Amino acid sequence: LNHSYFFMLTPHSTPQFSTMTSSDHLMPSSPSSHTSSHVTFMVSSYTDAAILAHTPKGEMGRGLSSILIDAATGKLQLKSALDVGPNPAFVVKHPHKNVLYASTERIDADGDVVAIAMENGDASK
Repeated sequence: LNHSYFFMLTPHSTPQFSTMTSSDHLMPSSPSSHTSSHVTFMVSSYTDAAILAHTPKGEMGRGLSSILIDAATGKLQLKSALDVGPNPAFVVKHPHKNVLYASTERIDADGDVVAIAMENGDASK
């Protein structure tokens, strides 16, 4: 994938936000510290290079993806992918609610900020 942003959702914790490139791995730094054996990552990725001011390397992504990782084995599983508009660039979780906010990035029109409801680690607009 091209340059993406992700954060990790763990039970009863504050989201940890980071950036990644295609060479990074989605592995929590300390799996044994989580109360659950599964952790959900939300990954945003560009979807349309034609409307970006720059040209990212790699393949275009699927928008906003919910990825489940088994903290014990490191196995990844795509839970869902959601089209939140072209090129979701940044994603942040509300500090107290199960809501994500994503911003879209484009040069042909104004970008949007989209609110996304979270339920059981799955996103829906």
